Amino acid sequence: MDSATTPSGGLRSMPLTLGAYAAQPALSADDVTERRWYQALAEIPGAGGIETFYRGTVHERGPEHLAGCLPDQWHVVITALPQAVAKITTTPHYGLASRDADGRREAVADVRHLLSEATRIDRFLGCRAVRAIELHSSPRRTGAVAADARSLALSLRELAAEAGEIPLVIEHCDALVAGQRPAKGFLSLEEECEAVAVAREHGAVIGQSVNWGRSALEGRSALTAIEHIRTLVAAGTLAGVMFSGAPHVRGPLGDAWEDVHNPLRQDDASSLLDEEQVHAAITAIGGGEGLLFLGAKVQDPRMSSDVAGRLAPLSRLVAAINTGIAPTNTDSERRSR
Repeated sequence: MDSATTPSGGLRSMPLTLGAYAAQPALSADDVTERRWYQALAEIPGAGGIETFYRGTVHERGPEHLAGCLPDQWHVVITALPQAVAKITTTPHYGLASRDADGRREAVADVRHLLSEATRIDRFLGCRAVRAIELHSSPRRTGAVAADARSLALSLRELAAEAGEIPLVIEHCDALVAGQRPAKGFLSLEEECEAVAVAREHGAVIGQSVNWGRSALEGRSALTAIEHIRTLVAAGTLAGVMFSGAPHVRGPLGDAWEDVHNPLRQDDASSLLDEEQVHAAITAIGGGEGLLFLGAKVQDPRMSSDVAGRLAPLSRLVAAINTGIAPTNTDSERRSR
């Protein structure tokens, strides 16, 4: 299957993407331990790919090593957020949406290097395994730090010219809201839509994605992610949805409204995310036209020492997604009442 297209069967035939690095325990340096981790991921029903992160590299032993660990036929989604978060702690003007020329150029250069590693993954595997690169509208606009849609659009146009067939996707993080402590505080969804529209006018094929938890952080509500999904469906730019929870009170993973990848409420009472919310978001997605990835990224609030314990919350969230995509007759009857 061409990794850059939605499966012909729509959501029901789409292999799910696991943001498993959030749950991953510290792996020893030996290949056997690492491969066992990926084998455990492959046993999760419906899974068919990973979301991994870029922070200077996609893997400390190189992109080819990461590619060699993947189960057969799995795809890869790469998020550049950890790189952006790390950089803005020391260089506040860093980011693709920065109005500071040096800060924007540095961010563009980092994504160029990320694209080179993505190309190496595809070359090693002999197919288009990299389904998307997730980019972000940093920096946070505070004090003298300025960011806008025009700067983001300029960055996207420059990068799209070099990305080739690798899709670029703007993942929405919580926007800066007056009177509210931000987790990320990047551009608003509307500004990101504006930047994507401008980039597309110049031939760049770029989409947008929603992380359930990050949208909930912005709106302080379980309804915000659905609103964001509907906005992008209407705009024709929805390319991905990842499910993470959001804590509305302090819990085992941290304070309220922190971006800590909470699991379902049944595994973490502080989380806003439950199975009903998962199903509502999937309904908002609709047929999934243009969707490149759908998946889950959660931590284990118990920080279990064994692999099975670490993956249990992720597996339960994936099961909820699977049920939402292909509900049983009982589920369908219950929803219609």
